Amino acid sequence: GGNYPNFCYVALVDSATGKVLFKETGENTEVMTRRYWDLSAHKGKEVYVDIADFSAGSFGHINVDDIIESMNTITLPEYANGGKSKDRPNTTELNGEKPTCFTLFRNAPNPFNPSTTISYYLPIESHVRVDVFDVNGTLVFELVNAVELEGLHNVSWHGRNNHGGTVSTGIYFYRLIADGKIIDTKKMMIVK
Repeated sequence: GGNYPNFCYVALVDSATGKVLFKETGENTEVMTRRYWDLSAHKGKEVYVDIADFSAGSFGHINVDDIIESMNTITLPEYANGGKSKDRPNTTELNGEKPTCFTLFRNAPNPFNPSTTISYYLPIESHVRVDVFDVNGTLVFELVNAVELEGLHNVSWHGRNNHGGTVSTGIYFYRLIADGKIIDTKKMMIVK
């Protein structure tokens, strides 16, 4: 969104004092960027997220796709230098370790046009399905339906349905199923 620090921002606020601990605004782009805040100095405090959108301009908006909270020390991959993410990491590391369980990662880029990459990690060889659904829960596209080896996997979706047609602008969901069990579902948006 727009770079309007006093009108469009996301802030983390100390509930007891009202003090703003962290505050971010947009960068005058239509690309979502991941931001990282190190909260170790504020451990034990009660905090809340303040999302403000007071701009009257056509480009003045703020969009929060997700908030991930972790008490683990995260070793940020190289793609996150400067707190921004433009490309999918090759692996996700917590305390220097690979994931130990089935993991579905955020797609990148998001929002996207014309294509996006979905990554997932398998701790063991598994029969995997990765499907794309619309907001009504209708299957749009079957990305993967195969037995795959342990490790990190990447698959691209080019905004097409199972009939080869181009899908419309909007929100879609992708789901990872491994050995018949739903692992996770995440949201993505295609823009045209």
